[in-house]
Amino acid sequence: MIGALDHDPYPRLVRRAVSCIVALGPVTELDRWMDGGPGASPSSLAAAISALLAAAEFADDAHEPASAEHLRVVADYWQDSLERWTYVESEQRYVRLAPDLEIGPRRGDAVGLECLELVRRGLRRPADPRVRSSLARADADLQVPLAGGAAWRRFGGDTYGETADGGPWHADRPGVGRPWPLLVGERAHYALASGEQVVDYVRRLEGCAGPELLLPEQVWDGDDRPAEGLRAGGPTGSVAPFGWAHAEYLRLLAALAGSSLPDVIEPVRRRYPAGAPARPRVVWHHRHRIRRLPQGHGLRIQLRRRGAVVWTPDGWSTSRVIQARDTGLGCWIADLPTEHMQADGVAEWTASYGDGRWEGGNYRLTVEPLA
Repeated sequence: MIGALDHDPYPRLVRRAVSCIVALGPVTELDRWMDGGPGASPSSLAAAISALLAAAEFADDAHEPASAEHLRVVADYWQDSLERWTYVESEQRYVRLAPDLEIGPRRGDAVGLECLELVRRGLRRPADPRVRSSLARADADLQVPLAGGAAWRRFGGDTYGETADGGPWHADRPGVGRPWPLLVGERAHYALASGEQVVDYVRRLEGCAGPELLLPEQVWDGDDRPAEGLRAGGPTGSVAPFGWAHAEYLRLLAALAGSSLPDVIEPVRRRYPAGAPARPRVVWHHRHRIRRLPQGHGLRIQLRRRGAVVWTPDGWSTSRVIQARDTGLGCWIADLPTEHMQADGVAEWTASYGDGRWEGGNYRLTVEPLA
């Protein structure tokens, strides 16, 4: 896995990074726009799941099977939970960000384009009906017609942008979110994955540039306002050059030239969407204290230090002690065989640690019936 590097990044960089992801996820404190969280975002989850599977390949090469196995178990759990956490069945769409994983996404959660990252990384197919219905809703709510072609706003309710009269945005003076050129690039990658032509998207992106050929953060979607320096389809007073937009443009040119999908992560493509376990283990940890367990799934307890889990499936009529084993990722795990528990049953557990201390309380997970 070293490739073109002159050193192996796994011991000092990759292992530490994914140990942090495993310990803190699946919730993100800030989504990709840096103004929403905590919650579950399809785009953040796509990046995290991809990172876990890529890191598992490094762990394999480092002959660390316990680390590789746990990384894949966590990735499978998060991948299997994507729709439960971020897809509103009643509206047939993914949300931008779902604040509560136990409640799940709600009808009022913002419409966004985050689900495109699921296709871009290889977690969902372009023709997945959930992705298509989500994009149809996003197009209805967020697409903006411009002279050079359609562009998109970030999400419903966005107030980061010029005011309706062209006045500058200020934290004390919310405006209206305007179209972001980088989202044209994101949509182009989806079109490429769908086998569509993308030259028009390239031209749209180029049309968003200012006279210096710099791509801005946002473009103006109102009537020309010369006094404010705003013209329809041209840069607003936002950041320019905007590095993210230029990166999207260059990635798109590379993908077009190579007729390839450069952002599909190979371990993800091999494992999903068809090859993952049908009912992966659910992973509980102290930053992810779930209270419900889908029927038919095993339960993995992830501890922050060495210890043992004491658990019962029958209200302490019987109990069992399971020694937690070291993953090599700064956490210890114990697998509870909850796969055969009946709906509405309760798995209850606590932990004792190597220093003689106990967890200080019990945790209960109620088995949810199959949908």
